[in-house]
Amino acid sequence: MRSIQKSLMGWLVRCVLAGACTAVGAAAPPPAEAFFARAAIAQAQLSPSGRHLGFVAAAGDARLALYVLDLQQPGNKPQLRAQFDDVDVQAFNWVGDERLLFSVRDHEAASGWDQREGPGLFSVAREGAASKVRELVQRRPLFRSERRGGTRSEPALDLRHVLLAVPEQGGEEVMMGRWTSEGLQPLALNARSGATRSLSEEEFPKLPEGEPIRYWFDALGRAQAALLMREPYTSVLLRRVGTQWESVFEADRLATPFELLQVDARGTLWLRQARGPAGVAALLRYDVDKKTPEAEPMLKLEQFDFNGRLLESEGRLLGLRFEAEREQTVWLDDSLKALQAEADARWPGRVNTLHCRRCGQPDAQVLMHSHSDRDPGQYWLFDASANSGQGQWRALARVMPGIDPQQMAKVRLARVVARDGLPLPVWITEPNQPGPHPTVVLAHGGPWVRGGYWRWQAMAQFLASRGYLVLSPEFRGSEGYGARHWKASHRQWGLAMQDDLVDTLRWAQRQPQLAGPKACIAGGSYGGYATLMGLARHGEQFRCGIAWAGVADLLLLLKGSIWVGDDTSDTARKYGLKRLIGDIDKEPEAIAAVDPLRQVERIHAPLLLAHGDKDLRVPLAHAERLRDALTLAGRPPEWVLYPGEAHGFRKPSNQLDFARRVEAFLE
Repeated sequence: MRSIQKSLMGWLVRCVLAGACTAVGAAAPPPAEAFFARAAIAQAQLSPSGRHLGFVAAAGDARLALYVLDLQQPGNKPQLRAQFDDVDVQAFNWVGDERLLFSVRDHEAASGWDQREGPGLFSVAREGAASKVRELVQRRPLFRSERRGGTRSEPALDLRHVLLAVPEQGGEEVMMGRWTSEGLQPLALNARSGATRSLSEEEFPKLPEGEPIRYWFDALGRAQAALLMREPYTSVLLRRVGTQWESVFEADRLATPFELLQVDARGTLWLRQARGPAGVAALLRYDVDKKTPEAEPMLKLEQFDFNGRLLESEGRLLGLRFEAEREQTVWLDDSLKALQAEADARWPGRVNTLHCRRCGQPDAQVLMHSHSDRDPGQYWLFDASANSGQGQWRALARVMPGIDPQQMAKVRLARVVARDGLPLPVWITEPNQPGPHPTVVLAHGGPWVRGGYWRWQAMAQFLASRGYLVLSPEFRGSEGYGARHWKASHRQWGLAMQDDLVDTLRWAQRQPQLAGPKACIAGGSYGGYATLMGLARHGEQFRCGIAWAGVADLLLLLKGSIWVGDDTSDTARKYGLKRLIGDIDKEPEAIAAVDPLRQVERIHAPLLLAHGDKDLRVPLAHAERLRDALTLAGRPPEWVLYPGEAHGFRKPSNQLDFARRVEAFLE
């Protein structure tokens, strides 16, 4: 621990209280450092009473630290609660109004650091000496002897423990889980003393045979549902009455009838289920008596799966928050509905996200994060009791003061029709100057995740600032656009999934003043694979490729190797990848046809190839084998190796170096 210098505290006070962290306006494109700088404020959260604001912020070159601001005393300065010399505060939660839980991460270190040390778990009181920080879960794998059953207070729990739930109501206990050979086992932890205790049969009934891997808790910290694995099946259990569990379903993990999302304060189960021809997932209640989802959905969107949560406070359902094209909130509470309308009128064209405490009361406190496609965000505080009862907005801080929104590019979502008729959403980040533009097709990783959102994204904005149109297609398989869109990707690596990228580019090139004839393809992880296959299959479309942490050897991915360590489980290879990508034992020729390493003779365009040497998701062997094969063919790639980095680059100097290499390579 260390105390913060007066000058840094002065900077923080000016930034947080006066909103003095303003961007520097300039006509020239911002330097690369501006896009990949550390956020000035990383997280903010009101205490349960709304009387205190906790936030994670950095002053100057200091590490991200945890602060608390008393909102009841105007003019008060933020109080430093936790700061380290060698790591940054990563995330935090309030436990009541008097204590905070937080984890840490070294943002100055490469991402491979996470394989050596965990995030830990610490607690600190809201008031008192900042040095009074209790370690609850160890950061380093120093396994110590533990008592079985009963309670204990020392030493700290080992790395196998994870935080599961922080009750919204209750005392100092939080719910933890311990990973064992039998799955995730729950226990209670006192956030103040560090003492743990086993849960009684009444608190947590004995589960049937299977490996529990997830639990859903209500606002009081009671487990109401559990997810068990029985290979190749998963099952969801509901705690019905007392000490009894009741099966909701058991199904193939790739064909579950619905997905459980949340258990509200009243014990109601909320889930999402595919509905309609496109299989768009709607939000529904689970009818416990009929043992089936209710017929009428709570919310169903036309083109987006429900991706969000219910907003509750003190047992009341206040509204729904979800991602469609952009984040939206539907308030059921009249006072919050009115406040949302006021915020949207005051800051139009932005996403204004409200987080309230004492919601709907005369003394309600509301924290707002306001962001847009061109602005990483700003924090504001609304005090309902201020200004003679009319309420008052108070600026807190900007997330990235070095970013001038006026210099950033606009982002929009378009719909393209693939050659087989499948609708393809595509995110377009367009430079401010007139087109047509040289284009970068940026393929996201995953691939079974949603790639884009209407918000500021560093790499896309950086490329746009350099004059490049950035196309980020939600190719088939991308989540969030219905079951039909996802299922269309099965066994289509290098085939229809690849066609989607080319179809998007060709569509953009047919639009006046959008994409010019010059295009490059880029991406990381699966996006790196798509880059390599783009050069192999559609070399006439792409002048170059940029692949980082990319899958290059499908044989290695699908079968593994005793000589190459990775974190892909035998279960994933046996039940998941075989069905999603292909069966290499039964279809070796089909796999070879979409394997970049076995298509080297077709890759002729310039290639920038980057990897971290600690990558376990896509081991370095993928990139090395491709590099060596291309070199042997007389077409060596531009090679970048980042020591210490895992699956993605986190060290600021590496992020900046890679961005500059990308810029120079594209030029």
